[in-house]
Amino acid sequence: MKQQIPNILSSFRIILSPLLLIPAIIYRPAIYFPLYAFIFFTDILDGRIARRLRIESALGTKLDSLGDILFFACAFGSVIISPLVVETRVLISMAIGFGLYFVLALATFVKFKVLNATMHTYFAKLLVLALAIIIPISMAMGRISFPVVAVYVGLTVLNVIEGLAIVVTSKTYNGNHRGIVAEKMIAKQGKDGWFNKIFHIIFY
Repeated sequence: MKQQIPNILSSFRIILSPLLLIPAIIYRPAIYFPLYAFIFFTDILDGRIARRLRIESALGTKLDSLGDILFFACAFGSVIISPLVVETRVLISMAIGFGLYFVLALATFVKFKVLNATMHTYFAKLLVLALAIIIPISMAMGRISFPVVAVYVGLTVLNVIEGLAIVVTSKTYNGNHRGIVAEKMIAKQGKDGWFNKIFHIIFY
C-alpha cells in the first residue's frame, strides 16, 4: 500500500482538478482556495514521497504529468470562466504560454515517444511554483495583472528554449534533467554548493 501513495496523490490531482471550475464560475473563493491548495500540495508530495521511498515508476511519471497538465489547464480555465476582469491581451499571453509547452511536449514525443508536457528542470519547477502563487492571488484580487502574465510568459519562453535544447542534445529521455544552466552551476559549485542545496530543500 505504501508504494501506491504517490500514485494515489497524483490520481487525486487528476480527479479533483476539473472541480476547480465549479467554485470559480460561481465565484466561491472560500471553496476554491482550500481545494486549490490541496491539489497543489498533492503535486509537491507525490514526487517527494516517491523519491524518499525510492519507488519512482513509469506509471507514476505518467500520472504525475497528466495531473500537472490537468491541474494547470483547469487552474487557467477557472480564471477565464470566473467573474474576474480578464483583458484580451492576458488571454493571448496565456494561450502563447500553453502553445509553447505544447511545442515542447510535441518535440519530446517525436524524439523519445514520451508524452510529457515539460522537462522537470529546476527552472520549470520554479515556474510551476510561481504560477501556483499567481492564480490564487488573481482570484483573490478579482483581476489578472497583464505585466505579471507577460513576465511569466517571457520566462516560459526561456524555459521552453532550454527544454528544446535538452531534447535536441539528449540521446535518451530524462524527465528529471535539472536543466542546462542548473547542471553548469552544479558542476561549478559541486552538489554541496548553495545553488543545488536551495533547490534540493525546496523541491526534494
